[in-house]
Amino acid sequence: MKLENVGPVRITYRKDEVRVEQANLRGTDTDVRVSGFARFAGDRAFKLSLMARATSIARSFVPRLETVVGRKKCSGCWDMSTPRFNGKVHVEGASIRYGDFPE
Repeated sequence: MKLENVGPVRITYRKDEVRVEQANLRGTDTDVRVSGFARFAGDRAFKLSLMARATSIARSFVPRLETVVGRKKCSGCWDMSTPRFNGKVHVEGASIRYGDFPE
């Protein structure tokens, strides 16, 4: 799968903090936007936001999937002992079948 950035990808690093100010990747049936920050010292906090229409990526796992649209926010600390996840994922026209699960 080929993804290309739309506009500049803007990432800054200052005083032990990385900040994604703008990142937008697009491909066939795919549009992914990422923003947020991560601190590597002090409170070691992070907060990332992902908004995506990632149908092609999802189809590689679930071939008959029609559309995948989602938003996810993640925040917490880098030791991952107390991360928090919030947001919502919206899936349209999907059917998932697990091979060992009876119909």
